[in-house]
Amino acid sequence: MAPRNESPSHLEEVLNEFNKQTLDICANEKTDMLLQLPYMAVGFFNNRGGILALEKYDVHLYIPHGAIAEGPPQLVYIYVNPDEVDAEKVNDEEEQLSPEVQCGPPGLTFEDSVVLSFPHHADSSGWDFTAKMSPASSESWQALDSSTDGQLVSAEGGRAIFLVNHFTGFALFGTSSGSNGICVRVGAFGNIFDLRSYAFRVYMWKDDKVSEERVEDLERKQRSEMLDTYKNMTFVKDRGHMHVEMTETVEGLKVRPQTTQETQAVVKGDLEIQVQNEYLAMEAVYGSRGKALGRSMKRMYGRSLRIQSHSM
Repeated sequence: MAPRNESPSHLEEVLNEFNKQTLDICANEKTDMLLQLPYMAVGFFNNRGGILALEKYDVHLYIPHGAIAEGPPQLVYIYVNPDEVDAEKVNDEEEQLSPEVQCGPPGLTFEDSVVLSFPHHADSSGWDFTAKMSPASSESWQALDSSTDGQLVSAEGGRAIFLVNHFTGFALFGTSSGSNGICVRVGAFGNIFDLRSYAFRVYMWKDDKVSEERVEDLERKQRSEMLDTYKNMTFVKDRGHMHVEMTETVEGLKVRPQTTQETQAVVKGDLEIQVQNEYLAMEAVYGSRGKALGRSMKRMYGRSLRIQSHSM
C-alpha cells in the first residue's frame, strides 16, 4: 500500500474554516451552502439528497432521496489528494488502479446506499476488479463487504461505480491476468537548456488527473512548453518494453543524454529513461553546434518522434 495521509492537514483546515463560516447559519439555509474547489467539494444535505462533484477529477457522488435520515442537514464532502499517487503494485498480483477518493465525514452511515463514481486507468478486459476501502482504524486496504460496506457495480469503460453504505476512503484495485492493459497518456515538453542546447522530455503516466498534474507541475517549474497534444495509449504488461524513437532530426543537431540525481535512471542507448512511481520520463538534449534553434521543436516532435509499445 502506498504511503498516505489519513487526515491531510489541508483537508482539516478547509473543513474547519467551512464549519466556522456556516456555524451561525440556520438549518434551512445550510443546504444552499456549497464549497467547491478543484480537488474538494463540501456541502450540507438533508433527506432530499443531492449531488457533489469534482469536475476536474471526474468524481461524482449521488445521494438519493431518503439516504440521509430525517433531521438537521448533514455535512458531506468528497476529496482527492492532489499530491498523492496510487501505488503501482500493492503486492505481487494486485494493483491499485485509481487514486483514492475520500468521502466524509468518515463513519457517516446512510439509510440507503449512495452512488460514488470515478475514473480508473485499466483496460476493462483481462482484469479481476475489487472495490476497496481504507478505514481510519486500519493501515491497509480492505475489500468491501457487500452486506455492510457496499459493492462495486461496474468498472467498464474506464469508470468505477460503487454503491456505498458508509463513508471512508475508496479506490479500485485489480488482479492482472497477464495480458491486461493499462491506459496511459504520453506527452512531450521542451525548453531552452542553455545558449546552444534545447532539452525535451517525454513522459508516460497513468491516465488519471493526479498523475497528470504532477507531470505538469514538474514542467511548470522548468518553465517549459508542451510540444504537442497528449497521446492516449494502452500499454500491455509482460508484452515487451516501451520504445521511443527519434528520426529525421534537423541537420546539425546532436542528441546527448541529460543526467539527473532526483530520479532512478536507466540508460537506453543515447537516451535516458527516468523511472518514477507515477510516470516514466525520457529526457534528451539537442546540441545546436552553433546553429540557431529557431526551427520549431513542436514540428519536430509531431513529425519525428514515434512512441509505441513493442511486443516481445
